[in-house]
Amino acid sequence: FTYQGWLLFYYIGISIFGFVTMYEQPWFEFPLDPLTSGLAVFEYPPGPVTPIMKLYYVIQIGFYAAEMVAIMLEPKRSDFMELCAHHVVTLVLTIGSLSSGYTREGAMVFMLHDLPDVFLGLA
Repeated sequence: FTYQGWLLFYYIGISIFGFVTMYEQPWFEFPLDPLTSGLAVFEYPPGPVTPIMKLYYVIQIGFYAAEMVAIMLEPKRSDFMELCAHHVVTLVLTIGSLSSGYTREGAMVFMLHDLPDVFLGLA
């Protein structure tokens, strides 16, 4: 229960932080505006990374790195290899998108994945 409580707390907090981070951006709109929503994925080269977006990324990288260490230290589960692969791929994609400047796309993917995890924590 405590582990699920921690995940619930994290995903609620990071979802709110992600929404606040992207709310003011012209490329983050709901409902989608066909004139500006394409700015998130079709602008090349990507725009500069804002400090708040970099902080959002660093928090996400820290979380997944800590989760990787945690699954190495805790008793091995039946899905150990899948969890390791998931965390390695997530870290590689996250660090890659941050270093190449594609944080808009990455931030949207984080939002799409973190928000449903709130409900998984409630289950």
